[in-house]
Parts: sequence; structure tokens; C-alpha cells
Amino acid sequence: MQRLAVLLGLVVLSACTYTYRWALPAGATDQQLQQDHSACAREAEITSQGLAGSNPWTLYEQCLTAKGYKKTGGSWRF
Repeated sequence: MQRLAVLLGLVVLSACTYTYRWALPAGATDQQLQQDHSACAREAEITSQGLAGSNPWTLYEQCLTAKGYKKTGGSWRF
């Protein structure tokens, strides 16, 4: 019974995600965000393939941060 409760808890937690938005730097447009997003995603993927143990998501965040974007607000989605 305890195993079932733990398994059920893990299933519920796996359905939850934490989301946040990126605040645009001064003068940036939504189109610029899309371009920067694509460039950072490509860079993170390429870099992570060459670095053992690197996390592409961390590299992506570092790239956007270097371009002046800031993470804002976060919320749990169920």
C-alpha cells in the first residue's frame, strides 16, 4: 500500500511543470526574442554535445541572460 502511495505521488509530480517568462531587454521585440531563442537553443545543443556532463538547458539560460534577458515570474502548472 505504501509503495502504491509513493508511485501515485511520483505520477502526480511528473505531471507538474514550473514555467516562467523571459523579460525582454530594453528595445527588444518579440521577434528579436524568437531569433535569440533559436540562436541560443542551437548554441546550447552544439556546445552540450562537445562538453561531457553539460546541461543544454543551463547553457540556453546562460546564453539568453548574456543577451540581456531576465527570467520573471514563475508558476506551477498541473
